[in-house]
Amino acid sequence: MVRAGAQILSNVVASQTDLAARYGGVVPEQASRAHLRAILPTLDEAFAMARADWDVVDAIAAVPLELWAADKGYKKLALTPAGI
Repeated sequence: MVRAGAQILSNVVASQTDLAARYGGVVPEQASRAHLRAILPTLDEAFAMARADWDVVDAIAAVPLELWAADKGYKKLALTPAGI
């Protein structure tokens, strides 16, 4: 989480390195499911570290591959009222 585009409040990463190692590389279906399982816990951790809640969120950013793999999860977030 970033405040005013400059101050980093939290930086949380959900890695799939172990999952990819198990399958000998990235398996898109497995990666997609792992993203869906990790989205909310990762956001919860980021909010806790930043001592913030949904009221302060203006946007959510992610790398392109993550957006592709977790598209349904982000759509779910967009349709879910604040305070999940």
